[in-house]
Amino acid sequence: MKIKVKTSGEMLMVSLEGELDHHTAKIFKARVQQKVETGDIKYLVIDMCRLSFMDSSGIGAILGRLNQLKKKDGKVVVLGCSHR
Repeated sequence: MKIKVKTSGEMLMVSLEGELDHHTAKIFKARVQQKVETGDIKYLVIDMCRLSFMDSSGIGAILGRLNQLKKKDGKVVVLGCSHR
């Protein structure tokens, strides 16, 4: 999986490409968690336009970041969800 991370003020934008599963969810979690903990990040935008697969581990990793940001009165926005 490819993860592109970009920050802009209080916003962290993450683009995912490939599969977000039990193998890659840990990488996603670590990258985002580190940025949220060390910066002034309150908003997470996740672009899933190029995500081909996600299992429950991926969903759990995203929900974990939502809970992390809720403590900072932040939000998570997900873009490009597939209807498949």
